[in-house]
Amino acid sequence: MILCVVIITAPGRTSAQQAPGPRVSAAGVRVLMEAPTDKTVDFPAAELQRTYQEMDEQKLATLRLIEGGKHNVNIRRALTLNIGS
Repeated sequence: MILCVVIITAPGRTSAQQAPGPRVSAAGVRVLMEAPTDKTVDFPAAELQRTYQEMDEQKLATLRLIEGGKHNVNIRRALTLNIGS
């Protein structure tokens, strides 16, 4: 289960589902949305689960939920597990 809490203090509110389509950052990380400067952002559990499933299908290690310049929110997955090495 993924738990992500994002608080951006400003009047108004939006949902991650209303974000424009994804883009790729200069570092090659898929970005779902630019951080709004005038609203808070909600990430419903179903949306996070769907995002994680897409990451699994596409074998993505990192996905940026919000690109905010100085502040970003990422999901990172361990693709391999090395125990005892």
